[in-house]
Amino acid sequence: MTSEEINSFVAEKLGIDYSDLWSLFVESSETIGVDTAALELIKQLQEKYTTVLATDNMDCLNRFTAPAYALETVFNKIINSCDSGIRKSDANGTFFKLLATDYTNSVLLDDIEENCSVFQELGGTAHLVTQEHYAVYHLQSLL
Repeated sequence: MTSEEINSFVAEKLGIDYSDLWSLFVESSETIGVDTAALELIKQLQEKYTTVLATDNMDCLNRFTAPAYALETVFNKIINSCDSGIRKSDANGTFFKLLATDYTNSVLLDDIEENCSVFQELGGTAHLVTQEHYAVYHLQSLL
């Protein structure tokens, strides 16, 4: 579903004005908050790695969030489940197979254990992002 379809559904179910909801939705997508320290580390890692934002997300990430944070300058590629129609854990890692065929030198940082397991089964190295071991912690270890 597109962002417009979801917002239309929510507006109808809640009995609120679609245009007001849409404005808030776009604004929140553009100001969601991104860890700038993590983005700076990812930029540094571009010297050693091809950086990819692989995400299970809605079209609003591509349309609003990525441009607002200039994510195209941080990541060499952005691949979103809304475009591929599959999530990272679906079909034994078919999502990841859109990115590469050999994962021996690939690293995944993800906050979902199932995604990490699927990636490791493909031969890559996965780091689970948690409150204790957050993204910056893992990114620093890759420098």
